[in-house]
Amino acid sequence: MTKRRKTIAVIGVVVAIIAAATLYVTQVRQPLRHSFDFAKIYSCATAEAKGLIAGDYGNARQGIVSDIQLLSDVEFDFANPLDFAQVLVFFKVTNMSVFPISNVEVFVLDLGGVQGRFLYKQDAAVPVNIDPVETTTVRLDLAMYVKDLTDAQIADLVKKLSVELQFDRPLIGGGHIPITVPSDLEFAEHLYA
Repeated sequence: MTKRRKTIAVIGVVVAIIAAATLYVTQVRQPLRHSFDFAKIYSCATAEAKGLIAGDYGNARQGIVSDIQLLSDVEFDFANPLDFAQVLVFFKVTNMSVFPISNVEVFVLDLGGVQGRFLYKQDAAVPVNIDPVETTTVRLDLAMYVKDLTDAQIADLVKKLSVELQFDRPLIGGGHIPITVPSDLEFAEHLYA
């Protein structure tokens, strides 16, 4: 084998290894790319809004609903609607895979030592599916007990959460990718519902 053929063979092997590593990362290990988009708070200003949180929390504690990840088992006093809020953290997610990815959802893994403030995490009302090279928005939807907390204090609690994206893919099966709530989290809006 001549020196030129050896060089071409080595370059071919290096290119094949780089291509295989890239395929592994984009198709198996990290098929989703994500970034923080924005966050909002919806305070419960009416009995109806508070009733939704109280009802969902009660049903989740009884195991009646499957679309809620229960984060607490504390007995809350739901008398004052303003003691509760929905905190929404939005992430932009891009499918880097050649396969469609379905049922993309944010799950809470750890509360970061915070007890008694997070009631539950609500799943998306409609399953989030992402076609190849498509970008969509996925949200972390938290019900919180916010009595005596400022927006900055609420943001500090949310920043302590450990969360991940969980998803399904054809052929390969389910997957999960850790994501972080930004350390400089601020709320773009604080609305009253």
